[in-house]
Formats: sequence, structure tokens, C-alpha cells
Amino acid sequence: MIEPNQLTRPRWCPHCLSRMRVSPNPYYGVGLAVHQHLAGCPRCGFVEFLPRVARPVDAPAEAAPPPPTSFLQRLRALLAWLLAAAR
Repeated sequence: MIEPNQLTRPRWCPHCLSRMRVSPNPYYGVGLAVHQHLAGCPRCGFVEFLPRVARPVDAPAEAAPPPPTSFLQRLRALLAWLLAAAR
């Protein structure tokens, strides 16, 4: 499901209360233009810059479980522990 954000949520003009259109900024990346999108009112001509949309952060990858050990490796570790404890 797509969560609403600055670009998908409907915007309304603060002057004439008509619905605004969101469009890409044609001057983005040129000079000091740092806003990727603009919202413009087709009725009264009011234009505003839209803030950047925060991208969702992916969940950090969980630590991989240790590789499975064989029965012989466990038996060797147990014997080594028993011999060390007997000394």
C-alpha cells in the first residue's frame, strides 16, 4: 500500500481554495534551485515549493545465525571443555 506523502496527498490553494497541481521543478539542479517539485494553483496562479519527501529507511539486516555445527564438532568441544576442567 502506498502511504500518502507530500507528492501524493491532495493540496489546496491557501488563497482561492482550489486544488493545486504538483509538477516537477523545471529548474531543479540549476543554480540555487533545490526543490524537486512545485505545487501550482491553476485558478489564481499561486505557486509554492514542496519540501523533499523523506524516503523510508530500510530495516537493518538481522545478524546471520551461526553456521550449524556437526555432532562431532560439538563432541570435540565438550571433551576439550571436560579435559580443561579436570586439570
